[in-house]
Amino acid sequence: MRSVMSLGRWIGLGAVGALATTAAVVAVANTGQHHPAGVKLAAGSAASSTRVAGKTAQFTGVWAPGSGTQWWRTGMTAKQFGWWNAHYTKQGLRIQDLRVSPGAKDYTAVWRPGTGAEKIRTGLTPSQFKAANTANAKKGLRIKSLSTGNGITAVWRPGHQKQTITVGLTTSPFATLLNAESKKSMRPVLLDRYTAGGAWHFVSVFEPGTGDWQARTTTSPTVWHNDNMNYAKGGLRLVSLGSEPYTGLWRPGSGKWQVWTAPFATFMADEAKFYKQGYRLVRIAKWTS
Repeated sequence: MRSVMSLGRWIGLGAVGALATTAAVVAVANTGQHHPAGVKLAAGSAASSTRVAGKTAQFTGVWAPGSGTQWWRTGMTAKQFGWWNAHYTKQGLRIQDLRVSPGAKDYTAVWRPGTGAEKIRTGLTPSQFKAANTANAKKGLRIKSLSTGNGITAVWRPGHQKQTITVGLTTSPFATLLNAESKKSMRPVLLDRYTAGGAWHFVSVFEPGTGDWQARTTTSPTVWHNDNMNYAKGGLRLVSLGSEPYTGLWRPGSGKWQVWTAPFATFMADEAKFYKQGYRLVRIAKWTS
C-alpha cells in the first residue's frame, strides 16, 4: 500500500500571500449563474466578475455522480454571499465548497442538499483556525470545506467521525506527518497551503481511513490533468483542491468523475452538461491567469 507524498511533485506555484491577522465571521452573497425568480442581482454580471485586475479567471471543477439540487455562484461580495447562503439554507441546502479570494473581495461557492448547523469563518490565522476548530468540534461539527485564499477559510457542519487538523508545517515536516498519520490509519481528506516567510506551510484535515492516497501540485495543467487520469485508472478520485492552480488530493473512490479547468463561459457550459448527465460539483477552485 502506498501512502507517501512524492515531494518531487511539490514544485513552485507562487505565493498565496501571508495569512490575514484578524478573523472575520462571515455574517453576511450574487452574481453567478442562476438566481431565484424576482431577486435582483447585485451590480456586476457573472461575465464581468470573471475579470480580475486585467486577468482572466479560470475555474477548476470536480464532478462526482450524484442527484438532487445544486447551485453554484461566483463573483460574490461578502454581503452577497451571506444573502445567498441564507437563501439556500432555507431551501435545505448547505455549502459543499467555498473559496474566498485575498482580501475577501470575491466569494465562490457550491450548495448541495444538507441539514443541521453550519459555521463559516474566513480570514483566520493558524492559531484562530485551531481555536475555532476546537470550539466547533465540541459542538459536534466537522470541517467540510477548507481553503487558504483569504487567510484560512473553513466550513463546519455536523459529523461524528474523528477528525484532526494540522496547520503551519513546512514541506518536510508535513511529509513526515503524513506518513506518521497513515501508519495510524488516518488519511488526509482536505489539503491546502499558504506561503509565509518565503516557505510553503500546509493546512490539512485528517480522518480515519485506509488505502492509497496521493497529493500533488505542479505548474503544468497538462501534467496535472494527466496525473488525475492516471490516478483514476488506479482507483483514486480527486477529493480536495488547493487554492492555487493544479494542487490536489486523491483518495480511493468509484464511478466516473469529471475534472476540468476552463475560463468562466466554458466552465459554465461544462457544468450544465455534466449536471444533465447526472454529475454534481463536489469541489471548485477559482484563480487568475
